[in-house]
Amino acid sequence: LGLATRADVLEDMNSAGTSLYLVIYLTDSGRANLELVLDLVYAYVARLRQEGVSHRLYQTIARVNRLEWDWNDPAGPASTVEDFAERMTRLPPAHLLTGDSLVDRPDPEL
Repeated sequence: LGLATRADVLEDMNSAGTSLYLVIYLTDSGRANLELVLDLVYAYVARLRQEGVSHRLYQTIARVNRLEWDWNDPAGPASTVEDFAERMTRLPPAHLLTGDSLVDRPDPEL
């Protein structure tokens, strides 16, 4: 349709909660047809809700997270302490080490 050149999904998780941002880089045509762009975004969200979790996509994300976990450089002591302090405000003790990195199983309620 030529309405956008790119879309990014960003998230911010902290002790106050989680925010999800969708950033769409519009073309001139997209800027001229904002209602159509929003209609398409909401239609896509409705489709996701209707079809549920894609297990194939979920498994791909799990593999990528595993590679990042295995190959990630260790963080410095100050950064590690900061991360653990933040995780302690929102995660049960059993999940402090894997926290936001390990993908166990799909949770359709999320």
